Amino acid sequence: MGGCCGLNLVSTFLLEIGTEELPADFARLALPQLDSLVRRDLAASRLSFAAIDCTSTPRRLAITVTELPLAQSDLSEDRKGPPASQAFQGGVPTQAAIGFANRCGIDPAALEVRETPKGPFVFARCLEKGRPTTQVLAELIPLWINSLQGRRFMRWGEGESRFSRPIRWLVALLGANVVPVTLSESDPEVVSGNTSRGHRLVGDTVTIPSADDYAPALAAVGVQVDRSSRQAWIREQGFVLVAIASLRSDL
Repeated sequence: MGGCCGLNLVSTFLLEIGTEELPADFARLALPQLDSLVRRDLAASRLSFAAIDCTSTPRRLAITVTELPLAQSDLSEDRKGPPASQAFQGGVPTQAAIGFANRCGIDPAALEVRETPKGPFVFARCLEKGRPTTQVLAELIPLWINSLQGRRFMRWGEGESRFSRPIRWLVALLGANVVPVTLSESDPEVVSGNTSRGHRLVGDTVTIPSADDYAPALAAVGVQVDRSSRQAWIREQGFVLVAIASLRSDL
């Protein structure tokens, strides 16, 4: 978990969608969608970040976001209310002014009168305090999963969820803290945690201590989560096998 002093604390976010064996072309289609959805919604939610990385294995999609703030930035905005002539009578706020101030969450005495091209109007300066990032992510994660598109999506069990293959587990971490998410339309219901799964032939579960520990924790149970590194390893093994076959042909 990274961070600095004061209100600028940041951390790494990890989302892993664990599934049954995925079709070979699904990740190629889904990862750009996931990247785009996360970038769009974090920006709309006033959450900055340093970098986003999407990857996959045959049984998982994963996205990591680095230097994500632990809370949204505050939003300050000016809202235009009724004309000043309707808002004040003899300098006293009318019901129109009081109602507008209440909707904006401020005291009527804090209303300002400003000149506009259409005459004087009252304005309110409103401050929307940023929410904890875990709350925002808990709302966004199910939307991201449900928004992914692909070929031949399916339902499973008695649930209403649709995905390329049944979702079996979900890891959602902000630093070392679990982001609470429940996929209630899945059968069985899937609840987020910090437990992933290793290589399918081994079957081990693995605890992810924090989002920054994701890759090494899975590597310890035989899973190379980085697609490019895995492809390079497969090519290397292919070259080794070709070389061995060539040597044997000369014996």
